[in-house]
Amino acid sequence: MTSLQSSLVMVPINAFGTEAQRDLVFASSSIQQLADALGFADEANFGRFFRKHTGLTPREFRARALQTMLESVGLEVRPVR
Repeated sequence: MTSLQSSLVMVPINAFGTEAQRDLVFASSSIQQLADALGFADEANFGRFFRKHTGLTPREFRARALQTMLESVGLEVRPVR
């Protein structure tokens, strides 16, 4: 595969990954619902795809993003016990 072909393949994946990241942060849907909406056969396949492209599981990404948002407005984040 040439670098041009590789770039052409990565554009949709990057756009798709960005959509998944946005949905994880701003949608109230479960990860399973997001996986279904994005066309994955199941949550596990979505999780593997997401982790490959971000280095985090969907749950880890969502938790970190929400923690960052709360901290940016000065709210303390406490772990659930």
